[in-house]
Amino acid sequence: MISLIINMETKLPAIVCDIDGVILRGSLVIGNSDNMIKQILKPQPNGKCVPFTLLTNGGGFTEERKAEEINKKLGLEGSLKIDHTQVIQCHTPLREKALVDRYKDKYVLVCGSDEVLSAALAYGYEKAIHVDELAAVYPNSVPMDIPILKEDTLAAVRKDLETRFGKSIDELKEELVISAIFIMHAVIYSDLTVQLFSDILASKTGHILGERRKPGDPQVVQLYSTNPDLVWPYQWPIPRYGPKTFIIALEAIFKAYYGLEI
Repeated sequence: MISLIINMETKLPAIVCDIDGVILRGSLVIGNSDNMIKQILKPQPNGKCVPFTLLTNGGGFTEERKAEEINKKLGLEGSLKIDHTQVIQCHTPLREKALVDRYKDKYVLVCGSDEVLSAALAYGYEKAIHVDELAAVYPNSVPMDIPILKEDTLAAVRKDLETRFGKSIDELKEELVISAIFIMHAVIYSDLTVQLFSDILASKTGHILGERRKPGDPQVVQLYSTNPDLVWPYQWPIPRYGPKTFIIALEAIFKAYYGLEI
C-alpha cells in the first residue's frame, strides 16, 4: 500500500479523480484504488482532510444514490465514506441554480436510463417529465414502439402522471408545452426518443402538436446533452458506443426530414 503524507500547513491540495476506467470498471475495483482512497479520506495529523472529488461522465442517479453505490463497491465505511457532495456526474451541472430557476416551473423533457427523472425532480425541476411518460400520454405518436409499450404499463404511467401533477391526462395534453430537453444519461428506446424529440424541437411552441417550424424559424426548445462521448470503455475489449451516437442520429434524421439544424 502506498502511504499518503501531505504537508498541509502552507497549502491545501485537492484531488479530483475519474471513476470509470480509473477506480472502477463496471463493478470491478481497479488495482489498489479502494485502499488508496481510504488513505486520502483519512484525516491528516493536523486533523484536516484532503479535499477530494470523484468525477464520472456516467449518471442516472441522484448524487446521494451514486455515493452509496461507490461506497459499497469500494468497501468504504464509517467516517471513511464518500459524501454525495464529493460526486460529480455528467448531469450534476444541471443542479446549477440559474438553470434550475429558469426551468423549475416549466415543463422539461428528460431522457435516460435508471433514475434520471428522480434526479431531475431532486434538482428542483418540478415539472420534469420523462420521454417514456410523454409516449404514454401520446401512444399513437410512437407506433413503432407500441409492441414495447404494453397497455397495462401505459395505464400505470398515466395514472402516476395524474397523481404527480394533480391533473387529468386531457388537461396535461393541453398544458405539456416543453421548454427544454435534458439528455441526462444513456438513451433508451431510440426510435421513440428520436421521434418525440423531433416533434418537440420542430414545434413553434414546444407542444408536441404545435405548428411545425420552417427554415428560418427559431428553435424555441433548448436541448441540453450532458455527455457527448462517442465511445466508452467497459469490460468488453472493444470500446462501446456512447451517448453521442444518439445525437448524431437525431441531427441527421431531423435535418433529413425538416431541413433544419439542431
